[in-house]
Amino acid sequence: MDSMEVRCSANYHSTFWDIDSIRALLARSNCTAAAIVDFLHICGWLQALSHDHHKRLKETVQRRLQDITQPHHLLGLIDAVQRLGVAYRFEVEISDALDGLHSENTKHAIKDSLHHTSLYFRLLRQHGCNLSSDIFNKFKKEGGGFKASLCEDAMGLLSMYEAAHLGVKGEAILEEAQVFSTANLKILMERVERKLADRIEHALEIPLYWRASRPEARWYIDAYEKEDGRIDDLVDFAKLDFNMVQMVYQTELEELSMWWELLGLPEKMGFFRDRLMENYLLAIGMVVEPQYSQCRIAITKAIVLITVMDDFYDVHGLPDELKVFTDIVNRWDLEGIDQLPEYMKLYYLALYNTTNETAYIILKEKGFNATHYLKKLWAMQSNSYFREAQWFNSGYTPKFDEYLDNALVSVGVPLVLGLSYPMIQQQISKAEIDLIPEDLNLLRWASIIFRLYNDLATSKAEQQRGDVPKSIQCYMHETGSSEEVARNHIRDLISDAWKELNAECLKPTSLSKHYVGVAPNSARSGVLMYHHDFDGIADPRSRTNAHITSIFFEPVALKESINLG
Repeated sequence: MDSMEVRCSANYHSTFWDIDSIRALLARSNCTAAAIVDFLHICGWLQALSHDHHKRLKETVQRRLQDITQPHHLLGLIDAVQRLGVAYRFEVEISDALDGLHSENTKHAIKDSLHHTSLYFRLLRQHGCNLSSDIFNKFKKEGGGFKASLCEDAMGLLSMYEAAHLGVKGEAILEEAQVFSTANLKILMERVERKLADRIEHALEIPLYWRASRPEARWYIDAYEKEDGRIDDLVDFAKLDFNMVQMVYQTELEELSMWWELLGLPEKMGFFRDRLMENYLLAIGMVVEPQYSQCRIAITKAIVLITVMDDFYDVHGLPDELKVFTDIVNRWDLEGIDQLPEYMKLYYLALYNTTNETAYIILKEKGFNATHYLKKLWAMQSNSYFREAQWFNSGYTPKFDEYLDNALVSVGVPLVLGLSYPMIQQQISKAEIDLIPEDLNLLRWASIIFRLYNDLATSKAEQQRGDVPKSIQCYMHETGSSEEVARNHIRDLISDAWKELNAECLKPTSLSKHYVGVAPNSARSGVLMYHHDFDGIADPRSRTNAHITSIFFEPVALKESINLG
């Protein structure tokens, strides 16, 4: 039989964002190299200190963070700065403020306020302070359960709900707080004013701590501007800064689109998901700060190449081809490449050259030869895909734990987080790099969350076209449960994994704060792309496209007095 007759086809939707469309949108945004240079002249990344208004607004916010002494007001300001996406501008001021707030005086000042107690708890936990959840005991009745008087405190309940998602395993009071706040917010949502109802609805859809920061910043700019207690200078600064960071992202898109066009894989290999923009959105979710441009470009390229590799292991590749390809990736050389079919040969050279280019950047910037390390990451990825292909071709359904141990690798998060380490961490440690990505719990829990969200969204379509059983099917096969029971079990595992990830983020570590943040950010990217069991990669229309447009191509409307045009 002709080998072409036994190849599968997934019939993926064609890309909505072809190279010509991306370039047309970039041109429409007036993103010329000359315009960008005006903003990128200090430390090689976005500071824009040449613009007087931006500088004045930034200094105004700095003074507020330094001068406010009332805990209630300072907590609210820090929360707004973080949600508006400009906290990276004030890391020292925020850290100093939170360190100063971590005191008995603050606890006393906010003791009767559920809203401020919850906000205090959440912000300090996010800051890495393992504040005791016993702080919520004062809101409980003597006989157990939360006080009935809290049921009408909409803002307090909303803050309690958000704080409860910072819990770790064994914190029963936070689990109770989540159930209590959720139930009462659903009732209050019908009775409070529209602005607050919108915030409650937004939170109940996805809690703040689980949301990718850039889409959240864009949403919150509009929400905060409607608040009666808003700080106008902060609103103006957030809008201006959003647009300036958007310009940085646009320069990255220019480079990525040129790279993708030069590779020419979509024209030569039409069977895979061509998803440059969606994969860049994932990268933005993982590494947000503008100064990590090179890292964001490198991991976008990696995610694009992971997507292609996934599709020829899952869909297009024949067993003998996959065996040869896996062996070549593990050897990481060009010998034997002629044994591969044309599409694999083309892909392998693209992978080999792109990865070596990344290794060169790391060597140039950090003085660390990452070639062997990056080879190890790609071998790990290829081996995990090959194991799944073997399971599928032999008709084998793995045990749930066996599936998950492999699937948390095949989902690609360990590779991306492993790649991010030498590009973000200032001091590269051999001890740490030996742990990454397989033996670091921080990355393991982030990978599990991403994988299980992915399975909830993709398993039905993948089973229909023919693919290895996912976590849902493995659990059903092992326990004899229904699909509904299996899906609920997976959701419970996701909730538990978040608690484990929260605990890891609170542990002392030599890893940089920004690198540690990539782990929960990766989990948040999984939420962004797959929540409500929707596959935002295979079928990126509507929701995913709306995020892409608002984050990369549509600037926030500015007041005439602060418009840079």
